[in-house]
Amino acid sequence: MNVIRASEYCNDTSVTKAIMSGIFTDGFYNWLRLFSRDKQKLSPAFAHMFDLDVFYLAIQDGNIVAIAACADNTHTAVHLGKNELKQYLGFIMGSFAYRVLKKEFEDKGYPFEIGADTGSVEFVATAMDYKRQGAAYAVIEHILSVGYADYVLEVEDNNIAAIKLYTKLGFAECHRVKDRIYMRRGK
Repeated sequence: MNVIRASEYCNDTSVTKAIMSGIFTDGFYNWLRLFSRDKQKLSPAFAHMFDLDVFYLAIQDGNIVAIAACADNTHTAVHLGKNELKQYLGFIMGSFAYRVLKKEFEDKGYPFEIGADTGSVEFVATAMDYKRQGAAYAVIEHILSVGYADYVLEVEDNNIAAIKLYTKLGFAECHRVKDRIYMRRGK
């Protein structure tokens, strides 16, 4: 399995983003279904948002099998477009999704100080056919070599498989709020 920066995958960024969005939609469907239960609507609705310079892809046999981002406190991994969400989800639901997700994805910070030398691991998702085959592990392991002094991430407290994966990669719980666990590796 090879891991590359998303911007290096192919010359057509719309193709890269469309594939990533399908994996993202599958990975976060339990949460995204609030906006639509139709994955055929959800996937294209989110294809616009990925910053390919901070996303990494696990590649197997030429296919994207997992995604994850590593941003910092000066850069967000995604940039939501209200018009794109309204185009695919409709005016009302698209507007609602934009308001909710902008707060969740772009405006929300961590409940503790994040330094300039801290990488934030975000949006980890694996393609359905490649789950439990080490794809997420490979992409996160690669991210950990990017060069930040430490790394943080957020995970739902009921996502036991993800928590086990992050613990295996050296992350430890550092903070808890409601149904969210914040984990840190380093420092």
